[in-house]
Amino acid sequence: MKKYFLVLPAFLMLSCTTQKKTLIPFNPSHSMLSEQELYTGTRNFRDMESALNEREKVVKLVLANKGLDELPEQIKEFPYLQSLDLYRNKLHDLPDFLASMPYLQNLYLNENSFKRFPEVLFECDSLQSVLLKRNDITRIPRGIGKMKQLKHLTFTQNKITSLPAALFKLENLETLGLRNNQLTAIPEGISKLKKLKKLNLRGNQIKKLPDSFVELKLEELVLSQNPMDQDYVDELRKQMPDTRIEFE
Repeated sequence: MKKYFLVLPAFLMLSCTTQKKTLIPFNPSHSMLSEQELYTGTRNFRDMESALNEREKVVKLVLANKGLDELPEQIKEFPYLQSLDLYRNKLHDLPDFLASMPYLQNLYLNENSFKRFPEVLFECDSLQSVLLKRNDITRIPRGIGKMKQLKHLTFTQNKITSLPAALFKLENLETLGLRNNQLTAIPEGISKLKKLKKLNLRGNQIKKLPDSFVELKLEELVLSQNPMDQDYVDELRKQMPDTRIEFE
């Protein structure tokens, strides 16, 4: 009599023998962590006390309106933190330990007290979104060109007067928010941002855009509240027919 053996796939055998959740090793090329890469019990937290009680389950931490003037060191105890929301605090700088948090992808720093771009972010290899609305930043440093994974970058309502060439090294950038700054010109190099989809230049002092600007494949362009002629904007619309251009 012949004997038959049933061979189970490895993942089924594991599920039968243990209920312990495991993590796939971090790969910085992943755009986002999949559900398989994190414990199924992960969730959002809105205060440090509850987060510290479940360190390995913290994926998103919201510390908005806490009056923070520096970042709590305990944050480095959340090994799988992806999103950190620090909206409306009193922060003016960020600690070096952020560079050792490999899963950190989204950082929200709106309405704080930053006068310069936090340079530790240059070493945060996985960051994809950085929002710095309503701060007092006057310049974008050249080191920003190191942030190759960035997809979303916002400087709305700061005091920026010019854009560095290094900004145009962000080859994965999809959205760039520069609303309500003090820009008078946009450099030719902006045409290097081949993946850029949305650009907000509202509320600056820009009269014209560089000739190479029309090479961009934008979905949305906001030009309202700039000293541009209506005829110039109409011509721009003809040259960029697939771009939704807002101009009031």
